[in-house]
Amino acid sequence: GRQGRSQACAQGRARPGRLVTGATKSTQAAQGGRALMAVAAASAAVAAAEATAPALADRLRGILVGAAIADALASPAHWYYDTRALRRDYGVIKDFVKPRADHAGSIMGLSNTGGAGRGSTGGPHIIGDVINHGKRSYWRSGAHYHATLAKGENTLNMQVNRMHVRTMAAAGKYSEDGFLAAYERFMTTPGSHNDAYAESYHRLFFQNRAAGKDLRHCAGDDGHNIASMGGFVMLPPVAALAALRSPGGAAAAAGGAADDIEAAAKAAGEAAGRHVLLTHKSESLRAYAEVYGALVARVLLGVPLRDALQVAGRAVGIDPASLAARDSVPYSTACYIEDSFPWLCFLAAKHGGDAEAALIANVMAGGENAHRGAALGALIGAAQGASAFPARWREGLHDASAIAAEADAFAALAIAPASTKSAEL
Repeated sequence: GRQGRSQACAQGRARPGRLVTGATKSTQAAQGGRALMAVAAASAAVAAAEATAPALADRLRGILVGAAIADALASPAHWYYDTRALRRDYGVIKDFVKPRADHAGSIMGLSNTGGAGRGSTGGPHIIGDVINHGKRSYWRSGAHYHATLAKGENTLNMQVNRMHVRTMAAAGKYSEDGFLAAYERFMTTPGSHNDAYAESYHRLFFQNRAAGKDLRHCAGDDGHNIASMGGFVMLPPVAALAALRSPGGAAAAAGGAADDIEAAAKAAGEAAGRHVLLTHKSESLRAYAEVYGALVARVLLGVPLRDALQVAGRAVGIDPASLAARDSVPYSTACYIEDSFPWLCFLAAKHGGDAEAALIANVMAGGENAHRGAALGALIGAAQGASAFPARWREGLHDASAIAAEADAFAALAIAPASTKSAEL
């Protein structure tokens, strides 16, 4: 059964393949300087934009702030499949907590430090030598995946998302090649982040890069770990930008016709699908990314969350409204996208009107709750804005000031006049 496979995601255990049919329906320093200048200028730009679009600016900020909060809130509980053990170790997590040094369900010692999945490829250590410098000693059984993080600090995938927002703000546009160059620079620069763990897609990407492959050809697929929720963390900003700069995006943001909103949602979904393929060689994940990107765009543009969830649900063969009537759902809490996306929809449908309750429920459900949480937090943020999240969370993030500035920079970029926007998306 699905629940019996729950630990396979973090463990990298092979699992039976499942055909996804529902979704197919549908220079660290130099750049850092530019990014800081862009962020410094962003607040004034957002203030001006808010004079005409206060709700939109807050929702754009909410995409980043919501994801950061949900990810940091869940990091101590990440990959606890035994929810009794989760409650024993942490109680009910309602505020940021530093992850423990130990994790009863951890199999870090079995994970491949040279590439994706478990075991060893017999090649160089990607972990410690190429990425996650100084963290290989944590890759042992019983060690917490995020033991090195402080209270309220973000995991690697959310750090990559934040890095990309800074990159886009500095450049004034989205660029696939710009993302890939910044991703490589960030991941291979010692001290760029503090997380011990890097999931399979990072390890496989840099295993391919170490073998001499071009950045455009480093995305891989190990057959079981790549089509997973971790790839969704970086998609909401890409989708939001694509929606707003689509031909009907401005009209849709101003309360335009349904056709404008649907055209913008389609552009957002396609952009999300293209972006995820840069790091994940998975057509099934691309298909789900298109559904999720369009979902984020619809709520950003004012479609009620429950209505937008029903549209997304139809694309993947689920009924979020029916799921919301349940206490739980018959899907694994592991990372695999055909399970984790229904879980995301369930949590959003059941608790989406209460941002605080939604994120706490996500944490306490266990499993792949950090990345699922980031995707959920971004969705709720797009629907309700950054102001929907409790002040204690917004202010309690480890990098609260930086994240607030990055969110302002992102909102400024997204609301910028059409003449200043790149046509690449």
